[in-house]
Amino acid sequence: MINKKIAIFLNDYTEKKSGGVVAILAIIKNFTQKNVVIITSKMGQQLCQQEKMKTSYLITTRENEINNVFFLYLKRLIKGLFILPKIKNQTVLLASSDFFPNTIPIWIIKRLIPKKIWVQHVFHLIPQDRKASYWLQALSLKLIKGRADLIVVDNNLLKKALVKKGFETKKIVVNYLGVDRQYFKKIGPKKIKYQGVFLGRLHPSKGIFDLVTIWRYVTDQKPWAKLVVIGHGREEMIQKLKKEINQKNLVKNIILAGYLEDGQVLETLRHSAVFVFPSHEEGFGLAPLEAQACQKPIVAWNLPIFKEIFKKGMIRVPFLKNHLFATQIVKLLEDKKYYCEIARQAQNNAREYSWEKTAQREWRAIEKIVN
Repeated sequence: MINKKIAIFLNDYTEKKSGGVVAILAIIKNFTQKNVVIITSKMGQQLCQQEKMKTSYLITTRENEINNVFFLYLKRLIKGLFILPKIKNQTVLLASSDFFPNTIPIWIIKRLIPKKIWVQHVFHLIPQDRKASYWLQALSLKLIKGRADLIVVDNNLLKKALVKKGFETKKIVVNYLGVDRQYFKKIGPKKIKYQGVFLGRLHPSKGIFDLVTIWRYVTDQKPWAKLVVIGHGREEMIQKLKKEINQKNLVKNIILAGYLEDGQVLETLRHSAVFVFPSHEEGFGLAPLEAQACQKPIVAWNLPIFKEIFKKGMIRVPFLKNHLFATQIVKLLEDKKYYCEIARQAQNNAREYSWEKTAQREWRAIEKIVN
C-alpha cells in the first residue's frame, strides 16, 4: 500500500463533466487511501464536493463563468506554479488529462525534483484537422514523453499510437474505464418516450450533424419517432444545429435537452429505446458504456476503438453510411426479438467493466512505480 501523498492536477475542468473528468473522479473515489490533495479551480472543487470527494484542495482560479478557455488555462497554469511549494511533500503527481494546465506544472516540478513520480492520463489523440487543439496536445505529449514515469491509457490502440510516436512501451499501462455497478444495479426499463437518445458534447466530432440526417431517414419510415439529444456545446454550435433541424423539418422529432444532471440523464436513458451514437472519434466510449448498463442497444459508426471495447451489444455501421445507420435503428424499433437480444448483449458487455476494477488496476500500477 502506498503511504505517500498524491497530488492530483484537475486544473483543466471548466463547466461540464467530460468522459475524462468522470473517469478521474471515479478512480479517486475508489482509491483506498485518503492522503490526496487536488489542484483545481473553484469550479473543480465544487464538482468534487458534489461527488462527495474526501480530499483536500489547492485552488488556482475562482471564476464564476467561462469566456476564453485558452486564456483561462494560461491563467490557471501561472496560478498553478505559485502553489508548487505547497505540494513539495507529495510523492506522486497525477495529471488527470494532457491539457497544459496539468502537464506543464508537473513537468516543471519533475525538472526541479526528479525523484517525484509523474503519473499521466491520456484519453485520446486529437486529429490534425482540429489544428489548435492538436498542436497544444502535441506540446503536452512532448513533455510527457520526456519525463513521465507512468502513462495510463484506456485502450490498446492508443498505446500503440503513443509507442509509434516514440513513447517507451514499458511506461504505458492500459487501464479500461468502467461504470458504477451499484448505481446501475437496480436500473430497469420504463415506458418509452423517445425512440432514440444521444448523449455527448455538441460538436461536429461527435457526429451531431450526421445525427440530424440519420433521424431524417428514420422519420421517413417512422414519422412519429422522437430523438432526444443530451449535451452541451458553444452557443453558435447549438444555433447551427437548430438551423439544420429546421431545414430538415424535424422540430417535432428532435428534442435538444441541453446539459442534464446525472439523475436526469439516467431517467432519460430509461425512457429511451435506442442509444444513437454517430461520433467520429472516441478514446473509449464512456457514454455508450453507460447506455449499455441501462440495457440499451447502441448503433454507432464502426470506429476501431469500438471493436476493442464493445464486443457485444453495439451495432457498428460503416462510416458515414447515414441511410444504413437509420436502417439499423428502424430494425431495432420494429423487431422486438432482435431488440431484446441486442439489449441483453449490451448489459452483459457493461458488466465486464467497473470503476472498482479500474481504480484497483491503477493503484497497483502506481505502487509498482513507487516501490
